[in-house]
Amino acid sequence: MSINVRTVFPLLSTTAPEWAHSVLEDPIALLIDHAFLEKKAANNALDMMTLWPGECVPGWVETMTDVGRDEAAHLAQVTRILTRRGGRLTRIHKNPYANALRALVRKGEIGDTLDRLLVSAMIELRSCERFSVLAAQPPGPRIHSGLPSGAGLQAGA
Repeated sequence: MSINVRTVFPLLSTTAPEWAHSVLEDPIALLIDHAFLEKKAANNALDMMTLWPGECVPGWVETMTDVGRDEAAHLAQVTRILTRRGGRLTRIHKNPYANALRALVRKGEIGDTLDRLLVSAMIELRSCERFSVLAAQPPGPRIHSGLPSGAGLQAGA
């Protein structure tokens, strides 16, 4: 079954299938990158739990706690896969795409929280889209030996 990624994931650009071929040459690096994105997402949700400007929004703390818990569970899942494949997290990791988006956040301004939410959503959306590109690859040992399949890991599966 083929999905139309432009319909499912409303992004201005899509990831070329060649990206999947490239990253699957080093699945450990892919898993490390994904683990750090999950870690940042969990930290971000827990940090944002207390950043809502002005009055507390009903359900905000519970929502951010749930998001943080989900992202931490994803991190645990990715690190288990990474360990099974013989990899381990590095001490320092940079993701240029995520860092470039985070640089757009208006720091110290009223729009800071909204910007952080939008950036977080964009990173999650791109991650889902990229896992759909990976899932579309022909089955092989690189995919079937522990890499998350499809967008399930990102969609909370």
